[in-house]
Amino acid sequence: MQEWNPSAMRDPHGANQQEAQSKQKQVKSDWLEWWYRLTAPGETAKPQRRAERDKARRVRLSSALLLLITVIWFVAIPVFLLTVRSDPTTIPITCAGLAVIALLLFFNRQGWVAGVAWLLIGMIDLSMVLILLKAGKLNTGDVAILDLLVYTELIAVSILPAITVFLVALGNCAFILVLTFIARPSADAFSQPAFLTNLLVEPITLQLFVAVVTYLW
Repeated sequence: MQEWNPSAMRDPHGANQQEAQSKQKQVKSDWLEWWYRLTAPGETAKPQRRAERDKARRVRLSSALLLLITVIWFVAIPVFLLTVRSDPTTIPITCAGLAVIALLLFFNRQGWVAGVAWLLIGMIDLSMVLILLKAGKLNTGDVAILDLLVYTELIAVSILPAITVFLVALGNCAFILVLTFIARPSADAFSQPAFLTNLLVEPITLQLFVAVVTYLW
């Protein structure tokens, strides 16, 4: 016997719309189920507590993010190999990237989503240091790469507790300040009126703005 639903009688179109949205969500999740089975902890039962449900959501989101990173890295490998002659460090970097991805997938499989997030954040920070140090002197043209630090905040607010984004943002601001002294800006850089604004004000305000917006989202 079909259960009577008074809300559906009052608004049959609304009930149909909710059913259609539910089916769409189910389809979107189904096509990634094979990946979740490989990279997320096996679920013995449906999580009941809110904290457990939130962790399960963050683990699955982390799995989807790692799938994107894995695909991008494998697509980029042929491009890396084309630069072997001009840059012999390409092969070690490629192998190191594959090792890090394997470690991230292992962490996620164990349910250590915080470890995944902090390792990703650390790798982004490390890549920023290596890129800017390889450039030698810090010029205004190199400063734009500091804006890429917002990726660490997006990772933090997505798969860590939302409040963590402020900790990451403050760390990024301190990172920018310290990197300014380590990278030793060129002598003519300070003669440019907009250098200080481009080097400190713009990237630091961007970090704080993204942190506030993503936390309130």
